Amino acid sequence: MRGEPVRGALPDPGFFSLTGFEQVEAIRRGLVPRSPLAHLVGLVVTQAGPGRATLTMPASPWLEWGDGLDLAVLAETAICMAVLSGAPAGMEVLTAATSAAPFRAATLDAAKLIAHARTIRGGRRFTYAEAAVEDDLGREITRVTGAVVLRPKEPPPPAAPLSLAPFEEPAYPTPDPYRRPLPAGVGPVQEGAWEKMDGLELARALIAGTPVVPISRLFGMRISEPDSGRTIRVAVPASEWFTHLDRIVSPGVIARVAFQAATTTSATVVRAGSRLGNVNFTITFVRPVPADGRELVADGRITEHHGDSIVAVANVIDGDGAVVATAYQTAVRLPLRARSTALVEPVIATVFFTDLTGSTAEARRLGDERWSQLLREHHDEVRRQLQAFAGREIKTTGDGFLATFESPARAARCAVAVRNATRRLGLEVKIGLHTGECQFADGDVTGIAVHIAARVLEHAAPGEVLASGTVRDLLLGSGLSFSDRGRHELKGLDGDWPLVALDG
Repeated sequence: MRGEPVRGALPDPGFFSLTGFEQVEAIRRGLVPRSPLAHLVGLVVTQAGPGRATLTMPASPWLEWGDGLDLAVLAETAICMAVLSGAPAGMEVLTAATSAAPFRAATLDAAKLIAHARTIRGGRRFTYAEAAVEDDLGREITRVTGAVVLRPKEPPPPAAPLSLAPFEEPAYPTPDPYRRPLPAGVGPVQEGAWEKMDGLELARALIAGTPVVPISRLFGMRISEPDSGRTIRVAVPASEWFTHLDRIVSPGVIARVAFQAATTTSATVVRAGSRLGNVNFTITFVRPVPADGRELVADGRITEHHGDSIVAVANVIDGDGAVVATAYQTAVRLPLRARSTALVEPVIATVFFTDLTGSTAEARRLGDERWSQLLREHHDEVRRQLQAFAGREIKTTGDGFLATFESPARAARCAVAVRNATRRLGLEVKIGLHTGECQFADGDVTGIAVHIAARVLEHAAPGEVLASGTVRDLLLGSGLSFSDRGRHELKGLDGDWPLVALDG
């Protein structure tokens, strides 16, 4: 945010004498100030265990860039937190390289984005990790792998503090940047732009600020005039807003800048009536970038273009003229998605979300091998209950499930059976239910009912089966009873909604 004082702070040097897990736990529990980057985009550590970390980030309209929401900062930070959580005291983590394979675009249909990161293998030089990024509707969006350097911090940090107390964040006169409404003239690329313009025209429209893409305003990015795919330049200040643990620019921000340069360059050779599809994006980080306010520049150029295949490279250069990162993008030209004229008839279904609670602490207590076995037993038990009550499994969502039922009564009784079976395994689960219109296609389920059920789950307590008032009304006379839990606002939905807990 150009011209605005930086919010948040970085940990004191003695913080790094704690073990890596203690550091991540201190961040999760709010025992240290939130970082400037967390204030900028809303990063939150929600779970941690040795070699594992889960981070969330709101699906803010400020993260839109032209084809969904940007995930580079979330994924890279999650990978670093997972590696750090297994590190001894006095170490620092530096991301050496990441590679991202996109599955679908992240959109504002979700309220938040979730990155589940874990270390895969530790070597003599690098620790390898991956992050699976999904939205809170259970849709996996991308899978990012990373190589991270783990090395002693120089100079060695002073002694760790004897204790950490909850940190009280100062009050700010305005919301954090990611929470603010978009100002006039800032917004996503209009739907149908690829039908009207070729990629070069679209790139020039973005450079002219028609519109200003939200993430460009948030990060202070400027894009140069393109030249038919030869070179496009993206510049951004090395701002303190981009810092997380140290006074260096987050590699996730550098990846975002490089991706913008490569993607905009690749788009310049896309004809009207086609669109650009990103197949893979890989970036190597050569050296850390101090957050000194000087300009970072990413120069993107196309290196190969044959038929519909496009390869672009982007070099990121610091204020001294040194290369700090090199990125490669593989992309293809795709036909525009056909707009189906056939109406997909919605059907009424009960949507069923589950989520294990306290799973991080349990995984830490049991160790990876025993926890993986227990998680498989949990999944097997849930599937047995879904089959017994004629539920339809849609997908797993990390530690939980998304399923649907034709009957709300069967969904409610299955929820109780899943809760009881989970408890026999020594685990606790929470479940959210809602009945409404859904659309089924390609093995997935969509519709407002899915959104509502996901929001209901957010309000459920451990061991609770929480349902919308709609489910209760449909089950009058069924013999099932509910306890009122009051009316609640559900993220992304208007008004307040009555919620009830299933008894028994």
